[in-house]
Amino acid sequence: MYRIPFSALLLVTLSNAQSLTGKATYYGGNENGNACGYNDLEYATFPFGYSAACGSDVFNDGYGCGKCYKITCIGPYGNNPGCSCDSSTPSVIVSCMDQCPECATSHFDLNPKAMERIVGDGLAGTCGVIETTYERVSCDYTSNIKIRAKTGTSAYWYGLHIDDIAGNGAVSNVEIKSSGSSSYDTTCDKSQGPSFWICNGGFPLSLPLSVRLTNDAGEQITGNNVITNLDGSAEFDFGSNFGGISVPTTTSSTSTSTTSSTSSTSNTGSTSSTTSSTSTSSTSTPSYEYIEVENHSATSKYYLSVLFRNIEASMCGESISSVQLYQNNAWRANNQYYYEDDLNAHRFAWDHTGVDFDQMLPISLKIVLNTAREITLWGVITDMTPGSKFATTELICDGTLPPTPATPSPTTANPTAPTTAYPTAETICIDEHALDWRSYDHEIKLNGNRFNLKGLSWFGFETGNNYVYGTDKHTVDWYLDWMVDNGFNAIRLPFSKAFIDESQSNRNDYLEVVQKAGLKGLLVMPDLHSLAKGAYTEGLASRADMISAWSTMTTLLKDEWNIMAADLFNEPHDVSNNGWGAYIDDMEAVADSIWATGVNWLAVVEGTNWQCSVINCAWGENLQGVKDQGVTFDNTNYGANRLLWSPHVYGADVTGNSYSEAGWYAHWGYLHDGQTTSNQAAQAIGEFGTRYTGGMVNWLDDLVDYLIQIDQRNTFFWCLNPNSGDTGGLLKDDWTTPETGKLGQLDKLQPDPSTITYDSTNGRVCVAFEGGVISTSSTTSTTTTNPPTTTTTTTTTKAPTTSTTTTTTKAPTTTTTTTKAPTTSTTTTTTQAPTTTTTSKAPTTTTSTTTTKAPTTTTTTQAPTTTTTTEAPTTTTTTKAPTTSTTTSTKAPTTTTTTTTTKAPTTTTTTTTTKAPTTTTTTKAPTTTTTTTTTKAPTTTTTTKPPTTTTTRVSSDKIYVVNAESTQAYYFTFILKNIDDCSENIDQVQINKRGEWVDADQSYVEEGRGNRYAWLYKNNIRFDQLLPVSVRIVFNNEKTITISQLIDNLTPYYVFTSDKTCSSIDDGSSDNNTPSPVDMNTYPVEVETCEGSNPWYYTAKLINIPSSITVTKVEMKDSSGNNDWIESTQYQQWSGCYVFDQGNRPYELPLSFRVTASDGDNTQTITASDPVITSYAQGETGSMSTSFDDLQTASGFEADEESSGDSSPGLIGIILIVVASLSLIAIIIGITCYLKKRDNNKAYHNKDGALDTITLNNNDSNITPIVDEESSSPEVAMATRQTNIVPQYEE
Repeated sequence: MYRIPFSALLLVTLSNAQSLTGKATYYGGNENGNACGYNDLEYATFPFGYSAACGSDVFNDGYGCGKCYKITCIGPYGNNPGCSCDSSTPSVIVSCMDQCPECATSHFDLNPKAMERIVGDGLAGTCGVIETTYERVSCDYTSNIKIRAKTGTSAYWYGLHIDDIAGNGAVSNVEIKSSGSSSYDTTCDKSQGPSFWICNGGFPLSLPLSVRLTNDAGEQITGNNVITNLDGSAEFDFGSNFGGISVPTTTSSTSTSTTSSTSSTSNTGSTSSTTSSTSTSSTSTPSYEYIEVENHSATSKYYLSVLFRNIEASMCGESISSVQLYQNNAWRANNQYYYEDDLNAHRFAWDHTGVDFDQMLPISLKIVLNTAREITLWGVITDMTPGSKFATTELICDGTLPPTPATPSPTTANPTAPTTAYPTAETICIDEHALDWRSYDHEIKLNGNRFNLKGLSWFGFETGNNYVYGTDKHTVDWYLDWMVDNGFNAIRLPFSKAFIDESQSNRNDYLEVVQKAGLKGLLVMPDLHSLAKGAYTEGLASRADMISAWSTMTTLLKDEWNIMAADLFNEPHDVSNNGWGAYIDDMEAVADSIWATGVNWLAVVEGTNWQCSVINCAWGENLQGVKDQGVTFDNTNYGANRLLWSPHVYGADVTGNSYSEAGWYAHWGYLHDGQTTSNQAAQAIGEFGTRYTGGMVNWLDDLVDYLIQIDQRNTFFWCLNPNSGDTGGLLKDDWTTPETGKLGQLDKLQPDPSTITYDSTNGRVCVAFEGGVISTSSTTSTTTTNPPTTTTTTTTTKAPTTSTTTTTTKAPTTTTTTTKAPTTSTTTTTTQAPTTTTTSKAPTTTTSTTTTKAPTTTTTTQAPTTTTTTEAPTTTTTTKAPTTSTTTSTKAPTTTTTTTTTKAPTTTTTTTTTKAPTTTTTTKAPTTTTTTTTTKAPTTTTTTKPPTTTTTRVSSDKIYVVNAESTQAYYFTFILKNIDDCSENIDQVQINKRGEWVDADQSYVEEGRGNRYAWLYKNNIRFDQLLPVSVRIVFNNEKTITISQLIDNLTPYYVFTSDKTCSSIDDGSSDNNTPSPVDMNTYPVEVETCEGSNPWYYTAKLINIPSSITVTKVEMKDSSGNNDWIESTQYQQWSGCYVFDQGNRPYELPLSFRVTASDGDNTQTITASDPVITSYAQGETGSMSTSFDDLQTASGFEADEESSGDSSPGLIGIILIVVASLSLIAIIIGITCYLKKRDNNKAYHNKDGALDTITLNNNDSNITPIVDEESSSPEVAMATRQTNIVPQYEE
């Protein structure tokens, strides 16, 4: 969060505003479930985390949502001498985001952050109610309006949210015009609740849709062709805003705009305004105090914590997105942010990632603003002493004042990034022959930009089928369109050497699929799967055979733009651990032979055998050789940084093995965390797949969570084909119906896959690196230069609606690239090097940094609903816009010019921040803990305050727990204290979750704070439902310390003390025993209404479903009498909600429910005896008053109905038993004879689903054959993979 001095805020008071007397209370806040339906409360920009619940005519049935008020503290409300206002910040501007039903017009119920700002004692409880003045003021949003579609939208039903309304803030009328229509036939209102606008008339809608908004002052603003698809939950940039605040395509440092003529262009369409008011662009008098940097008291060689002063970017109409640290030739964003009230400073902090900070001196930092402007402080920190201050000559609004003193170059480490200074942007267009794939900083890079890969395998060419499977059901184009529609951008396309050597016709067939994929914007990774057809079990081929195969393929594919990588050889499972070095030599030789032909494909190297530490590997998974053998791939040949590691990861349905995060980390995950300094290459999981049933649901879900945790989201899923024998595919057996469960997990893993369009006419490839629709007409062209030792690069952006083809220029000396600019643009030329600083000014134009304002979005982490978290190593998220329009160039600190960075008008960047612990009045540990209990209601305030301060002292050796600042109902996290004497022996920390001890999902050692453990929201069980929570510490020797019912609330920083110490490990008390499983009848199944529910579209989630069962069917019945049980049509994996949108509608309340679940063997259905849901409001919860029986005994899970009456079998039962026994004997005799007749020739299922013949000699009867994965040849020699796999034989 960014604390802005009140004097610096530009408060535009509305013409009819006046200060009135009122009162204010505060409540817990409702940042993402509020009555107004806003997505998240913004902290980094307006309203800076300040919100209120409003009542009466202020809220106005939701039409008052978004109004802004200035609330000023006058003093205590009534006789309360202990309450006072904050003398420095008595006022706050809040946005009305929630409803306070009992509040009068003059009563505002503030969120904690707003109340804390204006009262003298923070939230200590002294000021439960305060007297205020209030006045309505302008909402100072600097971004464009955002339109968010409701879930379930279609051409016949449409609902929407409207966010970030500037000026008056509140909208009174919304109208929609379909494409081809001359009038706004669709009108929207809040008749179905205050949280969203429901639209009526003009159906069916025809895309694209234009939107006209009217605010409560009667001003209108129009966005033409804003809504471009009918996807539920889609977000669209309106293109402008009220009050003259809009995001222009080209700006100068200051400007004045008249909204009656303002127009701007975004990727979603053009906008126009009909407002007659005139206002000044939100640039104000900039600060003329230099930026100051100071080492915070917590800084050390393992934790860098830096204070910044004089960085109030709001004074120049901007906000800070992040502060970045220069490490190993790359910039990385801060991990945490706090505002330190007592120090009047912004604190940014970075976690240790393998390199001690004192080894980086002098340390360079860079301030990144939301407009893409950057302020780089080269070598600013010269020592690590806490309290050391470092002066700069930089201004937050005006950039650099010359000259900057020379500083030493930052420390660098090999391998370095490519020497070519590529343009970085959200969307770029590149000549098809200029694509340059690289792999460094653990990321896949396309022309210097991070590429978000989402791939799948489609097999067939490597088998006897000689073509991809499925074309008897649909055309190749049908499948390619399906891939694009589901967000995939790459295909792994296996082949065999025998297939490509067999005929030119075969090669042409392969080429045809590659070219068709290219026309759809899909990349292809050819995969040498085997030498013979279907013989993937044969093991590593000879170097000569591999080079020969790839020589044929490079000849065939070298001119195809969409080949991104070559998977050198599939699953070399016969390579021993001691043979790792020779294997890498072979892979280098094969890669060199490919690169020698002139292609720049990535070289993909898989893992080897199953002999891994922790647990056994799958074939192709074992990449332990880098750390165990000290041998890695030579990443410098033919241009450097073209290695891509690609482990194959499978669970028990393929390998028979168990799984664990520790195993994944040991096998391949360690290569991605930066600790292995010899490796900077990226990874892409080359194969992972499952049928996603039973226990394998947990395997895939946990693997996805682990990949997200380590930020390794690049994968190729195995596979599209449903005829993969042990994994199935992404399509069901009909080759048409999608496997929605698997697809949901892949969407969660890679939510923003890069999207590509290919212009075959002009030979141009346009890429939106963070996903979204690519608008090539507004995409800025890019220029690539290869700089010498000192290079000055001047780039003036072309008009935003004109695009040009990317060019690559190599120059030995100074390179200047200039493109024509529109007459309204300002030329920007800035050069800076660590040893020499030069500022060049254009003779006839004003030199300034071109800035564009962009909207901000909210980082969502950890939980299905929004959870703001800090201090975990990977919680900084950046959301980027799909188009670019301005370019700013800066020099790099070393001999390489830094990447040209461009940001779009709709660029979205945030740093999620949470206030530092020292700024909140809470308990402190370990010496003294002050506990204050405050009870507050909006209208009747009851403050329970002890007559004297109660101090709880924690014994110096007693174990205690402190709730972390981000703990809440959907994310549970605490810091375990006083365990220094036994922390090295701790194996796991657990909490008791409904009778089951559950390991922590995350754990961190936080410098200066202790060991933090966290649990994610799973199985729709909130953590507030588990209170009080018991904690168990498990040691390496399997002994435990159990602290029963320790945590009884989720208040951040709350301290919970115990009577246990590290020595309690040996006390042997019964407290350490694992509790008996909880009777699930104690927790009946509950139904909770999800967002967007209404009489035409209902969605709900289930709560208290035991983790050991799988829900197979959810049914709902309304009270209209027109419907029988209606089955859910969709399960939303990301939200846990079931969708009902069939039957006779509108649905009539109340609603009843019936749920069917399976434990893998049997099923059980429970039905609510009474109606469950009586309201469509989000969060409405009702109990089904019954639960699923204990699965350990399968009680109630029936395969057959129980007979009534006498339990003895009776005469008929005896006869049936005798007949069944005789039949079984006959079947056994028949099978025995048949097997002898076959002379031990057996066929079995493989992963491709085809039948392969295996010949077993009598002497081989002790060999257990493995389930084949991909072979479909007539014969395959017997191979032993993991011997704990039992084959599936088929006659």
